[in-house]
Amino acid sequence: MPPNHAHFSIIPTELLGRPSLLSIRRQQLDEQTKVKAATAALNPPLAPSLSQPVINVNFLPEMFQPVQAIDPIPTHIPAALAPLPGVHATASLLLPTQLATPGLRMSLADFCVAFDVSNALQAKLSNNRFTSSHSLRFASLDDLKTIGILCGELAQLKDAVCRWCSE
Repeated sequence: MPPNHAHFSIIPTELLGRPSLLSIRRQQLDEQTKVKAATAALNPPLAPSLSQPVINVNFLPEMFQPVQAIDPIPTHIPAALAPLPGVHATASLLLPTQLATPGLRMSLADFCVAFDVSNALQAKLSNNRFTSSHSLRFASLDDLKTIGILCGELAQLKDAVCRWCSE
């Protein structure tokens, strides 16, 4: 704390005891609002005042027609992703609708971070040379079980793939 001396005083001596300009202005505004409130109580407005905007909303009859689906979700598997004839198709990690609309291509590390895949599951996928999110499209459930992915890890991976495909 500075010494108690006139040279260290923040407020000049001629202003001591006077209210600040800010407090004077605040008092003036408070008085003006009280006067406005009193006159408004005595004379209620018959029509909306100019300070209150009037907003009109017009609805066209076309706006009430039922909404039609523009682009339904495809339920077929594109020919490029369909199993080859004569090859026994196994259960895929992705559903047919997810195969048709996969998410963005990501590295395996980015995919695991973005969709909360555990480090242990990421290590298993990485050790088996999965390098990107798009390579998961071709993984079958049998392949994943063969590499040692447990049931809980499989559920975690299915959840991550589901969120990835819905983006």
